[in-house]
Amino acid sequence: MMDIATFNPFYGLQATGGTGFAVHSRAKRGKAPNAKAGCRSKRRHRSGGCAAGETRNAKSDTFLVRARHVTNRLSAVSHRACRHSVLRSESGFTLIELMITVALVAILAAIAMPSFREIAIRMNVSSTTNDLVSALNTARAEAVKRGVPIAVTSEDAGWTAGWHVAVDDTTSIVTHPAVLPGYSVLGKGTGTGAINTSVVFGATGAMFPTNTSFDFSVCRPSVSPGNAQSRWISVSPSGVIISRRDTTSSPAGQCT
Repeated sequence: MMDIATFNPFYGLQATGGTGFAVHSRAKRGKAPNAKAGCRSKRRHRSGGCAAGETRNAKSDTFLVRARHVTNRLSAVSHRACRHSVLRSESGFTLIELMITVALVAILAAIAMPSFREIAIRMNVSSTTNDLVSALNTARAEAVKRGVPIAVTSEDAGWTAGWHVAVDDTTSIVTHPAVLPGYSVLGKGTGTGAINTSVVFGATGAMFPTNTSFDFSVCRPSVSPGNAQSRWISVSPSGVIISRRDTTSSPAGQCT
């Protein structure tokens, strides 16, 4: 009896007949053998080989899951800490912190205030001294320039009330107002013909009348008097102007 060959699309070529003989292919088109089937086949020949591999894979998966869980917890904790820090920074000062800050500022101000006051007093004394020296230099320069006597004259109430540089009885070059309240300026002329209310420079730049001199004491305020930091201005008979500290020996008087 002749065999009949048939083609099966899943198993390939098959031959069937009276003898029951069949030829076929187990490989499916374009598909790799099943890994699980291979593993089951290997279990038949090797005791526990695939089972051990699967156990190792299961342990690896468990470790990865736990590591991922720990990482997520750490991220959550870090996020909460950052959020708490942001909220803390945006909450501002507490009442206690504000009170401590105000107290520290008050203490520092109380310590520094006397120093600031002393600096301000010295600056005022120096400013008044510079203004008076400038007026004297201007009068001397104008006297030499014009060839006539030029005077620096106090106001009617004295040098503390102010002074002016006068060319004559009606013309003034420089005028200075009264000094700050509490401060004082004392003046005294020495020599024959000298007066206490006016410093006169001749055409040569020397004092007029000749052989006369003049001294000023620029004093600190009455609330904080003292000779050491007051200024003494002296005008020599030749017209030289000198300014120095300490009015203890000033002919114009001490600042006490």
